[in-house]
Amino acid sequence: MLDGSPRLPDQSGSADIHPLRYAGGVSNRVDSSKMALAETTSEIGVPKAERELTEAAVLDARLLLRPGSGRSLLVLSEVQLGIGRPDLLLLSVSRRALEARARAELRLANLTEARVLAALNNGGASGHSAGHVRTVGTRLQETGWIRSSGEVTPVRSTIGDSMLIEAKTGDWRTGLQQLTRNRWASHFSALLMPVESQRRVPRRSLRHNHLGLLVLNGRGLRWQIKPPRSSLSWLADVWLTELAIRELEAES
Repeated sequence: MLDGSPRLPDQSGSADIHPLRYAGGVSNRVDSSKMALAETTSEIGVPKAERELTEAAVLDARLLLRPGSGRSLLVLSEVQLGIGRPDLLLLSVSRRALEARARAELRLANLTEARVLAALNNGGASGHSAGHVRTVGTRLQETGWIRSSGEVTPVRSTIGDSMLIEAKTGDWRTGLQQLTRNRWASHFSALLMPVESQRRVPRRSLRHNHLGLLVLNGRGLRWQIKPPRSSLSWLADVWLTELAIRELEAES
């Protein structure tokens, strides 16, 4: 059980939880005494000790991010964000809203399409060349995202809350770099480490980068530093929605 869970959203009500699917199945228990095992490769290509950390987070996923009434909690493993693959991405979503978006066939092939679309919607720059923007814009028109008037089709937000988690047994620097690079894509971001390693992580760096620190000890997970909530951009919302739809499609 999570010890010292933050009030991340404090909502009540039943919700579905869609667990992480490992190549070797979902673990029903995590033996935290094995955290000392390092560099042992598992069947999914990550150190075994880090896999055990992520399994512990999966087991306590609903305590880490309460989905709220009428919402489902999706737990995605090493999902391709477009710039990196976080160990875990937790999403509190409205299944009904996701199904409606899928029926409308408003889909995105990749993060580049999401960026171009967000730039058109917000009146900013996408960071791509004018020629590439025109090519991507044509595809977005064909899929219904851009109307004949040139306006972006309005959509409602489907993401209630979200959390990125990077699990590290000792290499906290890489974990902070990964979280800092990808924190734009979630409301909350946190580094997950075994309790014996977490003391080496500079608290000042965590707070400066708006990151949380989650530790695993013999009793389970607990928050060492609670992550602050950040606002989710329109870009992040539409891209996370696409990733959530893909996850639901993979289940069916």
